[in-house]
Amino acid sequence: DYCVDPSYKDRMHLEQYGIDFDNIDTSYSYSGMFGPTMLRLFWHTYYYWQETREETFWCMQCRGGQCQNGSQIAVNECNDSTRQQFIAEGDTIRANGTNLCMQEIGFNNESKPITLFPCNEDEESQKFTGFKEDGPFQLRPLTNTSTCLTQHHHPKPRELVYPRRCEKPVDNDSSLWIAY
Repeated sequence: DYCVDPSYKDRMHLEQYGIDFDNIDTSYSYSGMFGPTMLRLFWHTYYYWQETREETFWCMQCRGGQCQNGSQIAVNECNDSTRQQFIAEGDTIRANGTNLCMQEIGFNNESKPITLFPCNEDEESQKFTGFKEDGPFQLRPLTNTSTCLTQHHHPKPRELVYPRRCEKPVDNDSSLWIAY
């Protein structure tokens, strides 16, 4: 016989990457250039998304056709599409092959998803903290570092990515990304 404590989560796998949800460094700034890469939701075997523990591969991508001005960012199954390739440069994230950067347009609401707009180094809403080349990371808009980029609850195809207060994404295991 085995008993399960539903409140227990084995966070050992995150410790190896230096993730401590109680002490996330919201001032971390990536200073290099990395890409093109896919931004994939981090996965661990204890995750339980859509009633399964089977590993899933959800990547950010431009919604609709090609990445263009005004394209919203959603998650979908990773597939090596150019719509899923991004370049991290300093504190901005640009769609590969374009001069369009991710920009937050509001918080805590799926109706305000991350959207692509022409890159502008003076635009604060295009700046994010947290990107790392290896290991899981949280992406947070510099305009509100108490929020994390995520989608609504456990991932499903074409769900929009938006900044949301970090508590719920952390509880739902959907606040961490990885360069893939």
